[in-house]
Order: sequence, then structure tokens, then C-alpha cells
Amino acid sequence: MKILNVYGSMVDGSSAAIATRFLEKAGLLCAQIESFTLGGLQINGCKRCLSCKTTTDRCAIRDDITTIFDILVTCDVLVLSTGVYEGDVTGNLYLFESRLFSFLKPDFETRPDPSRLPPPPRKILVFIQTQGGVKEWHADIYQRYESLFWRLGFGEVFVIQADCVDHPYDIGDDVMNRAEEIAASVIELAN
Repeated sequence: MKILNVYGSMVDGSSAAIATRFLEKAGLLCAQIESFTLGGLQINGCKRCLSCKTTTDRCAIRDDITTIFDILVTCDVLVLSTGVYEGDVTGNLYLFESRLFSFLKPDFETRPDPSRLPPPPRKILVFIQTQGGVKEWHADIYQRYESLFWRLGFGEVFVIQADCVDHPYDIGDDVMNRAEEIAASVIELAN
């Protein structure tokens, strides 16, 4: 089983700490893991050129996301982690998610098979979000991206949200234990 992990925030931040705990457990259960930290990579957002819908079947932009997307095609599980910045995912994760548009077929709105990602079994998504404020303030962030991930072919989705967290040491054992439990569930589902 292959996991693609994308840190959308600082690697020493709270969302990365939860992702790392998830990955440690998954690694103990024999998952192959490839990780990328978006900060420091050369990445661009979608230019809305529509080349992926007209002249090619992949994103026309060539940068560090290209390598990540090559792995996304073959992975079983995608792990995304992000802090909340100005009411949304980090800027880097936003750029990454904007480029996922290239995996949708030209007439994705009307087709029963809208994704260019390999067909079922559907991929698994683990979405990890941390924030300094209370849970209700940003409970809608994953929901803004939910239809995109559904169209891309992600069948099982696990959302881990930690609130009132400013530093990794603010994360409660309940959240870290949940990350480990979800890792075990994901491994079982993917095998």
C-alpha cells in the first residue's frame, strides 16, 4: 500500500505533527510512504489556461507539483495536512488543490467517470486541519473541497480536525490516538 503525504504547512507545525503520527503508525503497518513539504518547493497555482481540457490530458505547468502528481496517480492514499490561515487552507495547499483540476476530464460535470485518476478501487483521502480558534470557526474548510475530491475518485475520506492548537504541544492525546486509529483503518481498507 502506497501513501502520498503532502505537508501544506510547516513541517514542525501542529498539522504536520498529526500527519507524522499517522504516517508513523502506517509505516509500522508496512505502508510505503512518500512525503513532500510544499513550502520551499517551486510550485504555481492553476493558470486557468484550460490546456488540460483541450490539448493535453495533464497539467501543462511543469514544476515540483508535476513529480507529486506522478505519484498521486499510483498511490492508494493521499494525506493532506494544513493549518488554517485567513479562514482557509495554507496558500501552498491552495495552489496544490487548484492544480488538481487537471485530473478532471473535459466534460467532468456531466460524465459518470469525471476523473483521470485510475478507476476504482477509489483512493482514500486523509485531510488533517489544525487551527488556533474553536472548531466551529473553520469546520467548513474541508466541505469547500469535498466535491472536488469526490469527482477525483476519492471514496473514503477521513478528516482530522484539531482546534485551539497553536503549537504541536497543544495537541491532545485524543487527536494523536485518533490519527493512529485512522491509520490502522486506512491500511485495512486499502489492503
